[in-house]
Amino acid sequence: VPDGPDGRLFEAAIDWMNQRFVEDIRKDVQRGLHNLVLSHGCLPGPVARGFKKEPVIIGKRRNGQDHVAHRWVIDPDTAPIVRRAFELKAAGATRKHIHAQTGLYKSMSGYNPMFRNSIYFGKLDWGKGDRRIIVDDFIEPIVPKELWESVQRVLDRNRQKSNGDDPNHPRRKSSPLLLSGLAYCANCRTALSAVSTQRPGEKRYFYYRCSAHTVPERGCTHTRVPKEVLEEAVIKQLTEHILAPENAQRLAGEVLEAQQQPKIDTTALEKERIAVKSQIDNLVDAIAESGQNPALLSKLDQLTDQYEELGQDVRAAQTQNGVGELTMDELVKSTSELAAKLKAGDPEQVRLILRGLIKRIEVRRTEDKIEGQIFFLTPIEAFILSQQSPL
Repeated sequence: VPDGPDGRLFEAAIDWMNQRFVEDIRKDVQRGLHNLVLSHGCLPGPVARGFKKEPVIIGKRRNGQDHVAHRWVIDPDTAPIVRRAFELKAAGATRKHIHAQTGLYKSMSGYNPMFRNSIYFGKLDWGKGDRRIIVDDFIEPIVPKELWESVQRVLDRNRQKSNGDDPNHPRRKSSPLLLSGLAYCANCRTALSAVSTQRPGEKRYFYYRCSAHTVPERGCTHTRVPKEVLEEAVIKQLTEHILAPENAQRLAGEVLEAQQQPKIDTTALEKERIAVKSQIDNLVDAIAESGQNPALLSKLDQLTDQYEELGQDVRAAQTQNGVGELTMDELVKSTSELAAKLKAGDPEQVRLILRGLIKRIEVRRTEDKIEGQIFFLTPIEAFILSQQSPL
């Protein structure tokens, strides 16, 4: 490389060629992987549980030796165990129970990724972004698509119970979104989660987006909703309508009426719920033994609905029993204080108040507008929660 300005030009050219060489190698590798998958039906990397690798000669290497790749085929030893794991999950079994019954992984953390993998009903979803490959009927399935979809519903329901339906879950409480744990997609009923964008040197903007938007099999088309737009609309609805002075007397009256009701004994309800839970556990074991028995699955659905209804009855009774003794003036004052704190805008207080008034919000965005439906807690439930929250 010569000295002086010409030398710097040569150095820049060499750097450019080196960078171009690296990029070309990456593209060649990616093209090779795509060709391996699409032309030969082979997959690189570790094999998923229930499958095994079968060597395939796909051509000759430059040195004349055979180019050997590997297709995935069903492993007759482990595939039945994988299918049983799916059947157990569809029946509502826990990961701990499935792990004890199948032992497919060293730890329980391996099961959910397996249950989410579409390869088990034969569909390949491989790679990310513009390098992503999706192929239907890529491989012989281990489980029918109907069973796989049944498991997805169980996983989604469990996720909503553990995170989405608990506004006080640590992940929800630490979220930058005031409505985290309360806002749901009106299209698929999945909880909305936080996403953000930020250009270099500029402010970060937060949005609500359906958690199922990034799950290919769910196919939800919900687009993101600006944080400020949705939150301001909800708070305005509360302060100008629900907590408005003209409504305060009516809301307080409902709480006063509840104070006069006799206490409800929940013992019988709780005993019945325990008995139903025992029946559910027995059915799960029976389904695990007999497989996808339609009669047993139908009975399981009935018992699950009954169990949830009994739980709602118990919570309603506990709410009714928790109403304390306050006067009309005290209740009206409490309502106006909530409205004032919402307008003040302290994030922690606003978040607590929202959780004390709102059960859920279903949000839908069309091309030109954002629509939402708010499901409020009853005045009695809201009153109990407001007394329990350190407002």
